[in-house]
Amino acid sequence: MNIENVGIEMSELHERFKASNLPLRYTLQEADHLLKSKYGVVVVNPLEVSDLKKDPLIHYNHIVKIYHVNDNQILSSIFTSQEQEMINEMQAIHATVSSEEDSLTGAERLWRKIRQGRLLRIIMESADKQYITGYTLQGMSQQLQQELYILRGLQEEESHLGNDNYETYLKLLHQRGYI
Repeated sequence: MNIENVGIEMSELHERFKASNLPLRYTLQEADHLLKSKYGVVVVNPLEVSDLKKDPLIHYNHIVKIYHVNDNQILSSIFTSQEQEMINEMQAIHATVSSEEDSLTGAERLWRKIRQGRLLRIIMESADKQYITGYTLQGMSQQLQQELYILRGLQEEESHLGNDNYETYLKLLHQRGYI
């Protein structure tokens, strides 16, 4: 995850965070509201995504929601210039491939859209059904990846200066404009 040099002392970011009253972790409901309002996500029926059972990085039994971001305006606004270049290259490659859309399976069509930057898929996990314990972002978006990291948050015992995860969290909060 690309984190810019914030140019502020960690102690100042720590104090800003404490003064902000932002939570260390967001509930599933809070995350759902933020993702819908900021990124226009659409909830997908988890029963239609059996392909995720094969993914070793996903705890299938902990999946609580699956979201799609497929609004072209939102997608183009959250891609970095590097991500957009890579997407343009993929679109050019797929334009030269003569496979018919009709011959593709549903999963193949989904992955084609992801590779072409026409879709991002977020798999949200929760072991306790209250807080995000994991997530997977399928597709490229540094901005959305950072947002998801913030939403997942940290445990209380991790929130101290000197902890790399906490300092990364503070930098991201600052970079994303929260503190």
